[in-house]
Amino acid sequence: MSRIVKYGSMLSIFVILSGPCRSAPDMEVRKVVLPDGRHLAFGTMGSGKDTVVVLHGGPGLQMQYLVREWSRLAEDRTLVFYDQRGRGLSDFEPEDSISLSQDADDLESLRSALGLSHFSIAAHHSGAMVAVLYARRHPERTGRLLLVSPAFARRSFYFWAATEVNDSTATLRLTRAMQAGENVADPAAFCRKYWGFWFSPVEVTDPAVVSRLAPGICDARPERLLAVDKIGAAVFKQLYQFNLHDSLAAVGVPALVVQGSGDEAFSASAQTWAAWLPQGRELIVSGTSSPLFPWIGAESSFFPAATEFLGGRWPAAAHQVGVPLESVTASSPVK
Repeated sequence: MSRIVKYGSMLSIFVILSGPCRSAPDMEVRKVVLPDGRHLAFGTMGSGKDTVVVLHGGPGLQMQYLVREWSRLAEDRTLVFYDQRGRGLSDFEPEDSISLSQDADDLESLRSALGLSHFSIAAHHSGAMVAVLYARRHPERTGRLLLVSPAFARRSFYFWAATEVNDSTATLRLTRAMQAGENVADPAAFCRKYWGFWFSPVEVTDPAVVSRLAPGICDARPERLLAVDKIGAAVFKQLYQFNLHDSLAAVGVPALVVQGSGDEAFSASAQTWAAWLPQGRELIVSGTSSPLFPWIGAESSFFPAATEFLGGRWPAAAHQVGVPLESVTASSPVK
């Protein structure tokens, strides 16, 4: 095992090379040693001059599900995927020591280790909170923000969504499985069956979506899978106390909020994000199989729009909240 030493402003940061990731055959996984001695696992894909750092959601999930799903975004740029502190292949952390603020600090340490002077961020769900916090702290480093189905902007949206989506049959199956100890006996098998109901911040019960994402979401060590719900609960407690309005209002970079159509709670939340961001626009994707994963079932519209935005132009269908979509007739440069 070799080491490449990079120097931050005061502390040395080591990049440790490891073997290839079995879930992403074309991406080598490496590790960065943070200033406090903890390790973050990351990998890069693509070779374009522009760099986009990808933030997974969960908040207890890991990068692998996005490595599998978003790899096509690497055609014209370099993507950097990584497991946030305490998740995936990064060093284990007790759930009560994980915070949004620390995650934003870790992103800055990763940036320093990779020698990036300027980069964009593509974030999914709770990862959008980290992206916003980072952009507020480091506007000079941040290019564009692609925020995909960001975490609900208001606490009330969670109760709204729970009322709409709650599946009593799935609840009963999950309860029986846990009573039988399936989650402890075989965490990976339990995850593949029930991640959409137990690990997901909002219920996902579509069998096609659950089976498609299971390989990336459940490819983790047993102890990490057992900690997913605890990490999620710890972070969501912070989300309830997070002043999202003021944080979004302070972000002065172009931000595209992408949301699938057909769900009132998700749509209302996406509109709130786009309205509170000074340079925010909203893009509603039709035909998706899941509001939480809006690219599934709508790949032909999601990925071209995401590519266009990350390339420096607003997609034609993106619009400012309150500005009729009919008035937007062509794509325009991101300013």
